[in-house]
Amino acid sequence: MRHVREIDLWLADSGAVDDARWPEYDQWLSDGERVRGQRFVTEPLRRQYRLARALQRHVLSHYVPGTERSDWRFGADRFGRPVVTAPPGRSVPSFSLSHSGGQIGIAVVPGGAVGLDLEQDRGWRDGLTVARSAFARAEIDRLEQTEASGRSRTFLQIWTLKEAYAKALGLGLALPFDSFAFAPPGQGHRQDGWRFFSFQLAGTCVGALAVAVDRDDVVKLTARRIVPPDEPELLELHLQEQFLLHPAPLPGP
Repeated sequence: MRHVREIDLWLADSGAVDDARWPEYDQWLSDGERVRGQRFVTEPLRRQYRLARALQRHVLSHYVPGTERSDWRFGADRFGRPVVTAPPGRSVPSFSLSHSGGQIGIAVVPGGAVGLDLEQDRGWRDGLTVARSAFARAEIDRLEQTEASGRSRTFLQIWTLKEAYAKALGLGLALPFDSFAFAPPGQGHRQDGWRFFSFQLAGTCVGALAVAVDRDDVVKLTARRIVPPDEPELLELHLQEQFLLHPAPLPGP
């Protein structure tokens, strides 16, 4: 019998939060988070940061009953990946947080590794330049052959997949992005131990998920949109599985 690998994706939009809610969110945050939140130059960035941290706390408390949102404390490992440092003795699921352009997401799996990346498509004119310094040769060729009108979206699809995988591994940008290549639609193969998915949120936000799996796992996504602490609404989100262009010596889960 095939095992189901469940992914919960929680999504929030800082532009949908009423002014009256922000003081409550600030009460959930640590002193350090509140200070860091004020360092951002613009109000939209300050709100994005505050909601991201509030959502992370709210979601984790959903999976760890009895833990108040304000009880959580976070640190970072040597690659910058967030880790829970308090409260002690809690069984915390794997999670990955990302935000861009006011859209915030946190992916949660009960066991194994997961990585999430969100990026707003702002018409990246320098995407090809970035790709030439960071992507595999096959991906650079693909972008060079893509019509200019679709190049930004193709670049971001590849970039978010690589970021999601790097986050799932806990390596961040320490993972050489030119050591593996994602395939164009209709090509490629699955990587043992992993599934990769792209999706698009309403508007121009591009997203990607990387999740560690056993060989025959079936991946099931449950997506929710929420304005904490209200009850979430289920969201229908189409995942497009992505494949690697050729076998690559990637690290395992």
